[in-house]
Amino acid sequence: SVLDVIHYDFCTRQELRELSDVWIHKWILHEKYGAFCLLSDSSFVACFRDSTKMRMANPHDRSFDYWTATSKATGASCSRHSFDNVPHELLKKLRSMQKARKNFVYPRCIKSQMPLEPENRGVTHDHFVCDFLDHRWNIESDLVAVFHLSNSSVHVFFDDCTEMIFKGLQPEQLIHADESGNLRRYTVSDMQYTELSSKKAGLDAALIQLGLNARQ
Repeated sequence: SVLDVIHYDFCTRQELRELSDVWIHKWILHEKYGAFCLLSDSSFVACFRDSTKMRMANPHDRSFDYWTATSKATGASCSRHSFDNVPHELLKKLRSMQKARKNFVYPRCIKSQMPLEPENRGVTHDHFVCDFLDHRWNIESDLVAVFHLSNSSVHVFFDDCTEMIFKGLQPEQLIHADESGNLRRYTVSDMQYTELSSKKAGLDAALIQLGLNARQ
């Protein structure tokens, strides 16, 4: 079952582009499978509950990248597969991803970035989700979901339908989006003196957890 859907149209917001070249445009959280999200570069990513991930570059793509779960011994490995030759053990995940994608409408600003036909590409590491925390990670927090992207950006969603976007796990500045999509830039060190003070503890805890996950 779908737990939550978040969607803000930041595509034309210059202040956000100055901070991050890609971000989460829309996402769906599924109780059984995990998170499915549309990135602003038109790629579609699945973050499964077993810490594996899938990525399709765009709706025209007839192949996908698959990341195994990270281990201390080997790290995460990435492989590329064609829709015409999908390993049996990945079929269920691929089907869940294709089904979830039907819930997404690609806005014009993202459609404009898509190639008209499938691209012939090798394994790519361009823009994917490195790590994902959902509300079950810390039920006492007001964080609904946290996405750590491969460009080092972090996109945080709160239960009051507000969001934060910043760069790196030790950010100096962040952009906050209110429930209407209005953006405002803050200095992280001054959060405790603003209307965002109640969110600082949850944000700090999430950054610590992401840092721990990155070192595993």
